[in-house]
Amino acid sequence: MRTLRMVCTAGMSVALLLALAAPATAQEAEAVSMEGTLVGAHWPDVAAPACGLPDTTWRFKIVVSGQLSGLGDVEAYTTHCTLFDAESGEPPTYYDRMTTLTTAEGDTMAVVHDFPTTEMFVDDDGNFTGFTLDGTWEAVGGTGRFMHAAGTGTLFGAADIPGDIALDFTGEITLAAPEPPAE
Repeated sequence: MRTLRMVCTAGMSVALLLALAAPATAQEAEAVSMEGTLVGAHWPDVAAPACGLPDTTWRFKIVVSGQLSGLGDVEAYTTHCTLFDAESGEPPTYYDRMTTLTTAEGDTMAVVHDFPTTEMFVDDDGNFTGFTLDGTWEAVGGTGRFMHAAGTGTLFGAADIPGDIALDFTGEITLAAPEPPAE
């Protein structure tokens, strides 16, 4: 009986040592579809740091919220520098484009966006009354669940001047598991 106990103990010890010595395997990446409409407001952000670009009109801010599939309730904060010459008739150009999506759990995902203005609306007096946006976004990481987020998608938006905006997001992100530390 004592020999059997020693063999079992030795076998368990070897199995435990092998398990500890084996390299950790990375978890499978989770693909998440993301789709939905976020609504809110937009305005020039006079409190933001200057853009530092010649002829920059303003740094612009968009704050929207809603539900995105795969993420749940989300609030998004978008900022970019806007270069706009109203007399040229050309749509604005955007620089330093970044969006931060924050979930109800407090996790954040950083997104670089490229959604140029595709159409400007003008009233009979020549005043700008609205615009549409149509472009792409790319997830570049974040915090919590989105620490290693990557992915791309499209974005369409419509806004009036002043203030209201709706942004339609579609795409897919991958929530990659971190690599195990090197030994």
